[in-house]
Amino acid sequence: MFPDLVDKPLRWLLRVTPNDRVPAHSGIAWAFTTALIWRCGGSALAQGWGVGYGVHLLCDALNASLNRGRVYWLWPFKRYRYHVGPVGLASSLRDFGWRSLLIEGSLSLLGLVSLVTRTARKHYDYRECQ
Repeated sequence: MFPDLVDKPLRWLLRVTPNDRVPAHSGIAWAFTTALIWRCGGSALAQGWGVGYGVHLLCDALNASLNRGRVYWLWPFKRYRYHVGPVGLASSLRDFGWRSLLIEGSLSLLGLVSLVTRTARKHYDYRECQ
């Protein structure tokens, strides 16, 4: 959610960016924040952050290929022609097609199943050691 929590208010509320996917929806922001999390919180936290952030960007890139919009991977070092996207939550939700919602919902469900499975396995392994 981090990229959306940064970029949406900058566009929708403050109107200071040309698009609702700049600056946090970029590979540069992904790498910078992951390195910062690693430095401040350690490698395990940085790994979770990096994977979650990366999946968010990949889902947005997939959505951009199915619908309008895109991810600006090399912003600010590469010039882009910006998609003039939605300026609020209601118009943003209209930007999503059923295919992208199905794919993103499936990936979210897969992540949840993985989390529950890993948590249950760790709990089970811990109980056997006692």
